[in-house]
Amino acid sequence: MEHDLPEVKSALTQQNVEPETRAQFLQYACELTLNPDTAHEDLVVSKGDKEVNIKPQGYKFTSVRYPERFMYRRQVLCREGLQAERCYYEVEVEGDKVEIALAYKTIDRKSRSERHPRIGVYLKFKEGTLSFYEVSDSMKFLYRVEAKFTDLLYPGFWLGEKSFIRICDLRQQKPQET
Repeated sequence: MEHDLPEVKSALTQQNVEPETRAQFLQYACELTLNPDTAHEDLVVSKGDKEVNIKPQGYKFTSVRYPERFMYRRQVLCREGLQAERCYYEVEVEGDKVEIALAYKTIDRKSRSERHPRIGVYLKFKEGTLSFYEVSDSMKFLYRVEAKFTDLLYPGFWLGEKSFIRICDLRQQKPQET
C-alpha cells in the first residue's frame, strides 16, 4: 500500500480534495521539534525536543536568557516553519488547558500579550465562516475559521482560575433601522 501513497497524494492535491482518513492525512505528515531556546523559563523541553512540561516544583535548572525566549507566557515554538501547500501533524495533550497555535517567527516574545476586554464573534453559517474581532468603533480583525457547518452551533466558554465572562446585551446598542 505504501507504494500507492504518492499517487493518492497527487490525486488529492490535484482535485483539491480534503483527506478523510488518517492514512490520507498522514501523507502530509511533517516532522517537528520544539525549540528550547524559545521556551518560557517555566517550561522544560525534553525527549529529543518532542515534549514540553511545566517545570516541577524544586526543579534545578539554570535559565539562560536566549533572545528568542518567551518572557511572560508559557509558550514554546517549533524549530521548523511550515510553508508547504499541505502539512499535517498531531499532538497529544494532557491537563486542564492547552492551547495549540501557529505563529509567525516575528511573534512578540518580550511583552505581555494584549488583553482584549471585549471580543466580537461573527458567524456566517451558510458561508462557513466564524470570525473574531476586538471590539471598537473600527472593529479590529483577529482571526477567522472556515468550515462547513452541518448542525447547530452552541457558544461555549472555558474559564481558568479567577476568570470571568459576561455575555453582552447588544439589543440596546443596535443602530435604529430607518
